[in-house]
Amino acid sequence: MLDPLEDHPHLIAALRSFVASGYNRGEAATALTIHRNTLTYRLGRVQILTGYDATQPADARRLAAAMTAYDIIRSSPDSR
Repeated sequence: MLDPLEDHPHLIAALRSFVASGYNRGEAATALTIHRNTLTYRLGRVQILTGYDATQPADARRLAAAMTAYDIIRSSPDSR
């Protein structure tokens, strides 16, 4: 699900921060030290690339689950 973001680490970071902040754009932008509008733009790019909108509850849950799976796969010894 997150494969289209593989070459865009800034989009993965934006999504991760948005999820970690409880879907609070202001808090996520502050954590990333970017403007809130920049975060909104990046989340829009996530939607274009994945087809899922992180600002919509059902899609947000899917993306959060995908982020968890993404992190687990990336941290496993077989993926190195």
